[in-house]
Amino acid sequence: MPDSSRTSHIAMNFKSIFLHGLASLLAIFVGLHATCADTFFNPIISNGADPWMIYKDGLYYYTHTTGASVKLRKAPKITGTGGIGSASENTIFTPPAPFNKNVWAPELHFLQGKWYIYYAADDGNNANHRMFVAESLLPDGPYTFLGKIFDTNTDRWAIDGTVLEKNDGSLYFIWSGWPGATDGLQNTYIAPMSNPWTISGPRVLISSPSLSWEGWIQEGQQILKRNGKIFLIYSANASWTDDYALGMLTNTDGNVLNPASWTKHPTPVFKKYSDANGGVYGPGHGSFTKSLDQTEDWIIYHAAKSSGSGWDRNIRAQKFTWNPDDSPNFGNPIPTSVPVTVPSGEGTPQPPGGSYTLTVNISGDGSVQKNPDQPSYAANSTVTLTATANDGQFFSGWSGDAGGTNNPLSVVMDRNKTITANFTNVIILDNGDAAYTGSWTLASSATDKFGADYHYASTASTVTRTATYTPNIVVPGKYDVYVWYPQGGNRSASAPYLISHDGGNVTAFVNQQINGGGWRLIASGKRFAQGTSGFIRLSNNTGESGKLIMADGVRLVYSASQDLPPTITQQPQSQTVIAGSNVTFYVTATGSPTLTYQWRQDGAVIPGATASSYTRNNVQPSHAGNYTVVVQNSFGSATSSEATLTVNVPPSITQQPQSQTVNRGENVTFNVTVTGSAPFGYQWRKNGSNISGANQASYTVNNVETTDAGDFSVVVSNGAGSITSSNATLTVNIIPGGTSPTITRHPESKTVVQGNTVQFSVEASGASPMSYQWRFNGTNISGATGNIYTLNNAQPANEGGYSVIASNPFGSATSSTATLTVTIPPIISAHPQSHEVTQGTTVLFSVTANGTQPLSYQWNFNGEPVTGATGSSLTRLNVQSDDAGIYTVTVTNVAGTVISSNASLIVNVPPSITTQPLSQNINLGQSVNFTVSATGTAPLSYQWFFNGNPLPDATNGFYFIGSVESGNAGNYSVTISNVAGSANSSAATLAINFPPTITTHPSSQIRASGSTVNFSAEATGTAPIGFRWHKNGTPLNDGGNISGAQTATLTLSDAAMGDSGDYTVLATNMAGFDVSQTATLTVLDVPVILTQPSSQNADAGTEVTFTVSAEGSEPLSYQWFFNDAEILGAEASSYTIPNVQPSHAGLYSVRVSNAVGTATSSGATLSVNTDFILPTVKILAPANNFKTTASSLTVTGTASDDREVREVLISLNGATFAPATGTTNWSATLSLSAGTNVVEVKSVNLAGNESVPAYRTFFYSTFSLLTLQVTGEGYVTGLAKNSVLEVGKGYKATALVGAGTNSVFTNWTDASGAVIDSTNVLVFVMQSNLVLNANFIPNPFVPASGVYNGLFYETNGIQHHSAGFVTLKVNSKKSFSGKLLVDGNSVSMSGKFSLPGTVTRTVSRAKFGKPDLTVTLALDFAGGSEQATGTVSEPEWESPLIADRWIWTTNNEAPFTNSYTFLVPGFSNAAEGPPGSGFGAVAINALGKIKLAGIAADAVALKQSTMVSKNGLWPLYAPMYVLSKTVTNGLTVKTNKEFQGAVMGWLSFTNSAPAGELSWIKQAWTNALYSSGFIHQAPVFGSVYTPPLPGIPALQLTNGTLTVVEGNLSASYTNSLFLSTNNAFTFVSTNLGGLKISLSKKTGVFKGSFFHPDAANRVTPFSGALLQNQNRGGGFFLGTNQAGKIYLE
Repeated sequence: MPDSSRTSHIAMNFKSIFLHGLASLLAIFVGLHATCADTFFNPIISNGADPWMIYKDGLYYYTHTTGASVKLRKAPKITGTGGIGSASENTIFTPPAPFNKNVWAPELHFLQGKWYIYYAADDGNNANHRMFVAESLLPDGPYTFLGKIFDTNTDRWAIDGTVLEKNDGSLYFIWSGWPGATDGLQNTYIAPMSNPWTISGPRVLISSPSLSWEGWIQEGQQILKRNGKIFLIYSANASWTDDYALGMLTNTDGNVLNPASWTKHPTPVFKKYSDANGGVYGPGHGSFTKSLDQTEDWIIYHAAKSSGSGWDRNIRAQKFTWNPDDSPNFGNPIPTSVPVTVPSGEGTPQPPGGSYTLTVNISGDGSVQKNPDQPSYAANSTVTLTATANDGQFFSGWSGDAGGTNNPLSVVMDRNKTITANFTNVIILDNGDAAYTGSWTLASSATDKFGADYHYASTASTVTRTATYTPNIVVPGKYDVYVWYPQGGNRSASAPYLISHDGGNVTAFVNQQINGGGWRLIASGKRFAQGTSGFIRLSNNTGESGKLIMADGVRLVYSASQDLPPTITQQPQSQTVIAGSNVTFYVTATGSPTLTYQWRQDGAVIPGATASSYTRNNVQPSHAGNYTVVVQNSFGSATSSEATLTVNVPPSITQQPQSQTVNRGENVTFNVTVTGSAPFGYQWRKNGSNISGANQASYTVNNVETTDAGDFSVVVSNGAGSITSSNATLTVNIIPGGTSPTITRHPESKTVVQGNTVQFSVEASGASPMSYQWRFNGTNISGATGNIYTLNNAQPANEGGYSVIASNPFGSATSSTATLTVTIPPIISAHPQSHEVTQGTTVLFSVTANGTQPLSYQWNFNGEPVTGATGSSLTRLNVQSDDAGIYTVTVTNVAGTVISSNASLIVNVPPSITTQPLSQNINLGQSVNFTVSATGTAPLSYQWFFNGNPLPDATNGFYFIGSVESGNAGNYSVTISNVAGSANSSAATLAINFPPTITTHPSSQIRASGSTVNFSAEATGTAPIGFRWHKNGTPLNDGGNISGAQTATLTLSDAAMGDSGDYTVLATNMAGFDVSQTATLTVLDVPVILTQPSSQNADAGTEVTFTVSAEGSEPLSYQWFFNDAEILGAEASSYTIPNVQPSHAGLYSVRVSNAVGTATSSGATLSVNTDFILPTVKILAPANNFKTTASSLTVTGTASDDREVREVLISLNGATFAPATGTTNWSATLSLSAGTNVVEVKSVNLAGNESVPAYRTFFYSTFSLLTLQVTGEGYVTGLAKNSVLEVGKGYKATALVGAGTNSVFTNWTDASGAVIDSTNVLVFVMQSNLVLNANFIPNPFVPASGVYNGLFYETNGIQHHSAGFVTLKVNSKKSFSGKLLVDGNSVSMSGKFSLPGTVTRTVSRAKFGKPDLTVTLALDFAGGSEQATGTVSEPEWESPLIADRWIWTTNNEAPFTNSYTFLVPGFSNAAEGPPGSGFGAVAINALGKIKLAGIAADAVALKQSTMVSKNGLWPLYAPMYVLSKTVTNGLTVKTNKEFQGAVMGWLSFTNSAPAGELSWIKQAWTNALYSSGFIHQAPVFGSVYTPPLPGIPALQLTNGTLTVVEGNLSASYTNSLFLSTNNAFTFVSTNLGGLKISLSKKTGVFKGSFFHPDAANRVTPFSGALLQNQNRGGGFFLGTNQAGKIYLE
């Protein structure tokens, strides 16, 4: 729709800024000057409407309504500098007159290889608006005007046309049009197209504005397509209002011409929007495009610059997404104050000033030249980069923001760019890189070698030896091959290098005796393919003897000249020329070596056409055709695309029109025949003047009159020229005789409305043939030659006299003149103007209209007539806001009616304050916000004042202070203004509360225990100020030894060490708080000596230490004294004299001190002994290792000392020392023990010094009887039963079980029955009269062998982590194996029992990342309980274990064989856990094997297979809730499946049905129901279940009920039913929808479902089990987040 320019302005909504805090405010202020690198702010174009954008070949093309022409912008991106908004705007097409007015909504489409502009235009009269089309090969033009595009059936008013191109290539034109010829509804029409400029069928109405939000308008139609669906997005409502919005039609079947295939969305899909950041009004006329990288979808649309700004609009852009049904999701339009992320691929916006930087990096060894070389470049300028490789390198390509190998490279600067030039090293292979066959020698002695070493081989060998170098070619192409070898006289003169390359193989023979020690070229320009397919191979097959071949280095250098196949970079272009002119075709190609060219016409070679261009001189029609060129070189060829030559031949007349003579009243025809290029145009002339409408190859004059005589010629033209024929003369003869014409009925005068059709008719008599010529005001009317003259589209210029001449060969007659009067409908030449006034003023609306008088007027307000307003003007007195609206006037006369354009009346109401700013009392540093509310015409402007002075930048409906300071206290007011006036608020006072500040802080203290301690503080701030003392961060209260805890002074009486700590005081008031510095109190205990230093007697030269122990508060300090004098440096709890001398003898004491006191020890006396020589002792007899059979022995020896031996002491076998007889010569008689005896002797002198001990060993040999006895079935090996053995000597005996016996060894015992050893192999030392008993008993493991199953759990209750199931398998050899299921994991164990039937094992759970378990087991050999007992534990818990032995066999069948059912009631509170009943169906076979299949009340399966004990006990354990957990064990990471809960407990079948109590454990879980977990204990209700026989119901339910409750049900639902004899449930009455139930007669389990009334009637299944012995059943169902209960009774 049209756009009128108005001065733009920017309105910022600072309210949202302050609401987001001061930090957001600063961020947005910064954003006003420079957006973030990845964002932009709308609008992208400050003025404009009806935007259209298309992306093609790397550029965005954009146009919008300008009113008079089509202007185009193009840019490589949408946003930022260098985007569409900053692109220049160029006129690409100006519509021709007369339809060159009000040019609206141009669109640029690329269809079928050409560019088309579609636009709406009129001749100045809106009723004549139509759609037009122009065509071009290029988007910038030039464009050829193709004319009006319309449906020929109606050709009605049309605007905003667009083209739908379906996926099959078919085209459809869509536009906004009127249903009739006059202004009315704007509908959406569609019609098929035969080509981009022609509508080929009638228009089809697919949508009309039928919804209130659409108003009467649908326009701006656009197309989106996705996944086979077509979406037609249109704009609705009046474009000059805030309510302009986007609607949507959807087509899913592709039948776009069927109105029924289009579905209208009931609400706008994109409409006005406002929030705290601002508003967007009148968004519409969207166009759609893709982001630069084609990954995002964007809408380009216009919106009003502000609310109510009408056609003052700008252009905006934002991304949209897609809904799951493939429809577009545009979201809300984004306010201009909100940053928008730039389209994907646009990257960082252009730097300020419209310039970009180009960074060039180099990888490898080379250089790059920039031309021009400057720091930055203007947008879209071109920079040339030339890469030059250094020696030993070659240029391998560009990377970064450029690619390929073009060199030089042209770079268009459309953004900041970084480009890297890559240079590849020359490929060098050393001898170590070669692959060798045969024997080669590695050497390094040659000084001219390459690298560190080289290989060589003999040429004399009959065995072929090769060295193969295989380069890895990165850049394919031609390479020069070099080799390096150490030269020498003993080298080969013809070393053969085989070069295998892309073109074949070649061998180069090299004389290695000369030219060595450097790179030697052996082959040039050899092409190598990418990869490792080529190689260079050196062999020893030279035919020489006694020579060496040297394998050292190989180098490949990328050749400067490359074989490149031809590539055509610019194709020859099709051309159209006139015959006789010249034409030249051009081609541009690259390649190496030299290119050759051969042009062809229609595939045939043109001799001599072998250049890059081909010229045809004097082109003739035979030269027309398709031209191509083949470009070749030695490496390949390329054939161009076809360029068509069209030769237009000027027209040539082959048969001239002929002169003719005819009689008056006859017909005559002139003809012309031409040759040349069709199509031809014809224009016949008479006497040199063009004959209107005579445009064919022949021209006929009917009913010739004498006035028709003259010279006739024709001008023939085509695209190549024109030619004029010779004259043909027409002569008219008059034939005498006959009756001349007589007018019998004359034409009548007529009155007609302008634009309508009118007819005049005449009747005449006379001789035939009769002809007529109508005249207007005496002048012949061309073509009006019948007896009826029809005038279409009558205009005032047609008013006048109309007459007719009737003629025949005998004369003529002229009619009377009929007058035509044309009445003109009203035409408004000056429409009423809009007004914007202040409330209470007077407004005058007026209209100026022309047309046939009289004119009548009727003024309308908002579409309703204004009573009495029937003049050409309307006056509104004292206008109020109710008078604001749309005013129009209807002008009527005899010819019709016209309605003026809308004139809006805006009544501006002065501001009126509805809510005054309020006074506030605020704490220092807090934020404060003064707000005001007012009514009045928007926009309202605000100015806040502080103490009467205006506040800078305080121009919003609120005034916000982020952090109140002392200077902010005072009076605040605001003045509100708009175009109609202003209003001043009352003053609001801001009072500030100051937080406390501690001015005097408490001080740290060190005090002795028992003293009184005071801490005090002082603070300033708003009163009252409270104090609260804290110790180590914990608040204190008065009590005990504490007082003043909530005052400025804290007192601690009778302080103890426990009062030590950090003390602070918290000062508080209404404005905040302050915390004092920390004051540390240290309360210390006075030192007390616990152990006094001891007096000592020390030898001179030895070391002595005095020590003291004391208690008291640390740190304790020590000071030692000698004879009451301080000992320097003696400051530890001990004092050591390392080398005691007689001068050290005296009194020693110590003083112990700390910060609060001292304690002094008692004195300790040191006596010093000066006798330094130790005594000696010797044993003289008997000799060492003396052996005797006597029980007593006399030992003798000597002792000595430098002074005197006081005594000699002797010990036997470690006994207490006893004095010997004598000193210097001594003796002692000893009583020996059987076996080995050890004697120790030492001497002591008068000083008490002891000698070094002397030792002797003696043997006393005796023999005794060993009594060996066997108890039970077994025997002993190694010793006879009664043997005489040497006492004191070691022996071994082995106890064994006899073959075939059922015994087991228990232990060895002595004569008293005391156990000596429990192992069957006994090693012992012989004693006198020793009795040994080997004890055997019957094997208790034989009856105890079997399988045990049981449970373990803590005595204080079952917990998941410490409860579980155990199974054991015990054999007769004391071995066992088994498994534990605990804490969700299954772990294995095995081992051997000790004879008492006990064992302890450590069971690893490392693979689960959990602590090891300790398992103790004990078998009940004596009690006959058939049980294993014990414990399962880890450091944090211990659980008793009981397992029953499975005893049932085919000869001893279990008495519990049957089928059973049971129910386990759930929670009483559905919020805590499932309230329904879990259930199970149980089967026990004759061997006592139990099989459970059930479901817990949260729908988790219960399964177990185990055994029943001899007492009918069932250790039920059903693990539940499997979860995968990852565990790291050392370097191993493993995922285990662990159970997170279980149902467990002991059930008994002793009363013919399962009974007992079960525990139901669920850990915290992430499923929908009860994710926090639970533990539930409940009794089990069981029953024997007997499958019913035919005709017998499983339950006696003749008048039963099924009750459904909880599980998110809002009520309890009881339903009546009965169970028939065929065990089918029949409902008598139900109050739940969809209720059904069925029974498994085999198991007693039932299931069913119902529609959950509180969950959108979701189908909800339930299940449960029957209890036949109680004639009832129970079960559960799952609600949305809770479980429910089922009762069947």
